[in-house]
Amino acid sequence: MKLARLDKASSVLILVLLFAALALSGQTGSKPQARITHVQLSNRVTLQVAVSASDVDLFVPTYGISEGGIQRLCGRGSPTHLEVNTGHEWHSVTYRRHVGAVLGAVLAAEWKVQVVTAGRSQNFPYSFPIDHSALEHGQQLRLKIDAWFDRGAVKNSVPTVQLVAPEFKCP
Repeated sequence: MKLARLDKASSVLILVLLFAALALSGQTGSKPQARITHVQLSNRVTLQVAVSASDVDLFVPTYGISEGGIQRLCGRGSPTHLEVNTGHEWHSVTYRRHVGAVLGAVLAAEWKVQVVTAGRSQNFPYSFPIDHSALEHGQQLRLKIDAWFDRGAVKNSVPTVQLVAPEFKCP
């Protein structure tokens, strides 16, 4: 079998076409890669809570702006209270302690205050761990959210109003 010899111009043209094809296919000198940019284990229940102000501004404590640009309601104790209906009355949800676990509320000094403008609503996510609580599927739950009509009073006084969200079932 005889191989045909290519002249120099034809060889250059073939090389140019080969590199162009590789560039278009994304297979240049670098190798394809995969990166893990976020890992999350979800053992939490997450709610979207719409807080509405009536005819005056309402000030609600949050954790501040999270990595996704979202302001979450402070949880586990003051100023947002998760309650369970025991059949006769509402009680705060209790959390089981595990070795090494640190459970508690965020100190008032660390709250970020978010205004909900009069006549408007704002959505806030709220989440709680399901596996650290004594909650069971189907139990009736509700949220009580402390709020103020004066920004300056938020960290230093008793709430002006306590908003009670409608009941929902524990998933």
